[in-house]
Amino acid sequence: MTFNKISVRELQETIDRILLEHPDWTIGAVCRDAVFVNRSEKVLSKDYNTNVQNLLRHPKLDLLIAEYDEDTLKEAGMFYTGSDMVVLDNPSETEKVLMRDVFDHSTVIVKEGDKISIRRKGLLEQYTLEAGEPFTRVYLKEIGTIV
Repeated sequence: MTFNKISVRELQETIDRILLEHPDWTIGAVCRDAVFVNRSEKVLSKDYNTNVQNLLRHPKLDLLIAEYDEDTLKEAGMFYTGSDMVVLDNPSETEKVLMRDVFDHSTVIVKEGDKISIRRKGLLEQYTLEAGEPFTRVYLKEIGTIV
């Protein structure tokens, strides 16, 4: 799973949701402010892609969740290609490049303002978020399509 923006709290919530369905999985997760293996916080390297590489080296990794914002993409590039799910929250043109390397079966969720679009297996669903409805609710319910 690749995000352009995700907070530590949202990352932990996402990990919890997946572990609820798959308690024996090992999930590696990284954002600008933290690195986790499941809910265990790990040492955060100053070099972002080193964090990603360290997680990918984990011998029992079942799923990687990574944040790649515009600054990281411009400074370091992206260490891997392809994602089963891409979640973009008001993406810049640079961040939209994350949609380029998805797999045929991937789910792409884009929020622009209060407009949501979900693309999966050639189908497109579009709707508007209700006032106060969190974006996390949108992508958390979509996780079931990839795990």
